[in-house]
Amino acid sequence: MRERGSCDIATVLLAVVLALLVAPLFMGIVLVDVETHEPEAHRIIVPVPLAVARLAVAFAPSHELQAKAPTELTRYRTQILQALDELENAGDATLVTVHSRDEEVHIALQDGKLVFDVKDHGEVVRGALPLRAVRRVLERWDGRSVQARMALDFLDAIPRGEFLTVDSSDATVHLRML
Repeated sequence: MRERGSCDIATVLLAVVLALLVAPLFMGIVLVDVETHEPEAHRIIVPVPLAVARLAVAFAPSHELQAKAPTELTRYRTQILQALDELENAGDATLVTVHSRDEEVHIALQDGKLVFDVKDHGEVVRGALPLRAVRRVLERWDGRSVQARMALDFLDAIPRGEFLTVDSSDATVHLRML
């Protein structure tokens, strides 16, 4: 007879399995949705749990997942953070609009995000980068190298929804945070 408050190994294993099944519901998942165009249209949807990506980064050789930071980024980090302060307090506004024969660029602030729409020779890139996500990465940055973990920190700070679309002549890619 078991004592009150004790549990057997089966109960512990069941709890672990349930935790592993439920945990992704509370963690970030990036949904990568790739759709190729004619002549043979295909669609591939890959959910990437950030926890799994962090685990992969932890086991990969660190020298393979980092590069020397651009000199300008290192030199102007403080000014970039100051500019982020100003942008976060500026409210919604159009920052840049460029129209030329072959390209269009529109960059704006909207709801705390840097929203961009770039069209160049039939290629389209659209996205919305939360300023707080950019700030989070820059504040944690060591100032020496750019590392894969920085991209994961950035993705951790992105709210749910689509944050990047690339539309080219041969495929469309959507990135969504679930």
